[in-house]
Amino acid sequence: MKQFLLFFLLSILVVVGAVFLNKYQRSRIVQKPALMTPAPTKIISPTEVKPKDKSISLELFEVSDGMIVSGPNLLIKGKTIADADVFVDSQELKAGKNGEFSAKVGLDEGENIIVVTVNDSFGNTAEKELIVNLETNE
Repeated sequence: MKQFLLFFLLSILVVVGAVFLNKYQRSRIVQKPALMTPAPTKIISPTEVKPKDKSISLELFEVSDGMIVSGPNLLIKGKTIADADVFVDSQELKAGKNGEFSAKVGLDEGENIIVVTVNDSFGNTAEKELIVNLETNE
């Protein structure tokens, strides 16, 4: 009878241990997703999703279409958006943080066509074409 009682208590102890072990393992599985952190997501700033406009601003100062000059060089000054790519004839430059730029252009005797183009990082462009006449007194 002692052996039976000992066997019975040992069996109950094994069953109770198995039940607690099973509950412990289930509670760890349920808690794991709550402890996991989600992968970081990229936050897109409004400037990265700006829609493409048809053009950007371009102003030229101290020069005008059809002007007549007497010197062989002309300083083209202008303003557009900050950090735009600027092309004055064959010269490539970058507008400053305030959008201003300047480029020196050599002129030939007579009519000179000067093209100023600006581009932004979204593919927007603006262009102005000037005809400048160089008339020297020689």
